[in-house]
Amino acid sequence: MPEIEIEGTTFLFDIDRYSLIEKYNPNNEIYFEYMHNDGTNYSFEYSAVSKNFHFVRSASTIDEVVQEIFGDVDSKGPNINDPAIPVKIPRIGVLDPDGMCRKYKCTLRDIAIKTDFEIMVNQDVFNRRMNGEPVTIDLVGHIYEIDVKENTLRPKDGTGEEIRLDIFHYDLYYEDMEVYHLFYNISERKAVNPLYDGSIDRTEDRVILEVPNLESIDPIGSGLAYGRDPRSGLIGYDLSMNHVAKVVPWKFYDIKIPPKQKQKNIAAKTEKRERRKGRKI
Repeated sequence: MPEIEIEGTTFLFDIDRYSLIEKYNPNNEIYFEYMHNDGTNYSFEYSAVSKNFHFVRSASTIDEVVQEIFGDVDSKGPNINDPAIPVKIPRIGVLDPDGMCRKYKCTLRDIAIKTDFEIMVNQDVFNRRMNGEPVTIDLVGHIYEIDVKENTLRPKDGTGEEIRLDIFHYDLYYEDMEVYHLFYNISERKAVNPLYDGSIDRTEDRVILEVPNLESIDPIGSGLAYGRDPRSGLIGYDLSMNHVAKVVPWKFYDIKIPPKQKQKNIAAKTEKRERRKGRKI
């Protein structure tokens, strides 16, 4: 990996993780998504104490700061000297041109005439989103438009209820995976909270769908909604205008499908498959 030195500490650049990794402490990483992209380079405020962003604190540093604030009965604690150090590093095309060409199938000429943003970010998606086209998500064949600021899914054709994800956050949002699980009624086109209405075991005409945090599937819209530069933080995102919600297996919630319902499901899948082949059943 290419190396770069920051204030006497050597870091390795990993283009697949979009981060700088401290050479002799691989647990310490500095992620590019939090840096400011100036076009010709990246900049951020560095801490020589934590060897990371100035706002990042290691456990030992936190202990020292707490001791400095509260101290002991007979001591004021250590005096922490940790100024914010402005740092600039080269753009990724300069830092790792071979890695850039490998990962993005570009040429050295592309790197010479284009910015990292132009090479690494899907320009078609970016321009369409900036021109007002909404990002959508497919819930088992029903298309919803994403509203990041309201944390809401709205039926594109106006049929069915809008889905306000906030009401499911407490019970059906998984922080570690950053996804919602929606118990979605297919025919009525609405999501319900089965923990409230006691319908957790109902499987007929219902499916569990995994919907990612909306900011992760519409980061451009998130930037626009909250007044940030919509170009920032896009490195590493596989941008798309159209997403499809994954189906969550019933066994995730230890829910068993009744035998009759299983047969109906198998018949429906067979019919759908045969229709795709152009056969009449």
